[in-house]
Amino acid sequence: MSEPVESGVVENVEAVLAAEAPVEDAPPVVESVEPEPADEAPETGAADEVEKWKQLSRKNEERAKANAEAAKRLPDVEAELAAAKGRVSELEETLESERRSALRARIQASHGISDEDAELFLTSNDEETLRKQAERFMQRVQTAGNHVPGEGRIPANDGDAEMRQFAEFLSGRR
Repeated sequence: MSEPVESGVVENVEAVLAAEAPVEDAPPVVESVEPEPADEAPETGAADEVEKWKQLSRKNEERAKANAEAAKRLPDVEAELAAAKGRVSELEETLESERRSALRARIQASHGISDEDAELFLTSNDEETLRKQAERFMQRVQTAGNHVPGEGRIPANDGDAEMRQFAEFLSGRR
């Protein structure tokens, strides 16, 4: 297979290498490397170590099984969470709608506005604007009644005195 290396060749190679490298940069020559004797545990220590690792392995296997079960339930839990979030948002919208309705009803009642007028004129969602709308509506209603100025009064002298006398004669007032 392989021929034995002549000892002279090895010495020549070592001499060439030593001549090429400077002495101060040369690595120290190590004759032989023997492994340091390790603190070898007695047989019972090794058995204890093996048992310790077996227990850790069992513990990790139990955790892995628990995690696998949790991973199987995760999609169901996420679906339930999404449904609950949807229901919460629906309830929040309903609550806000009911608050607006209650506010509108309270302002409507305090100003004496009919249901039809409130539905038509009270359109805001915040209290301040609803109050302003109600007050403005009430100002317009109060000033724009069925009042005709001078209704029921007899005018002083308008030049139709004869017509008036004739009308009074026909109606029986004179």
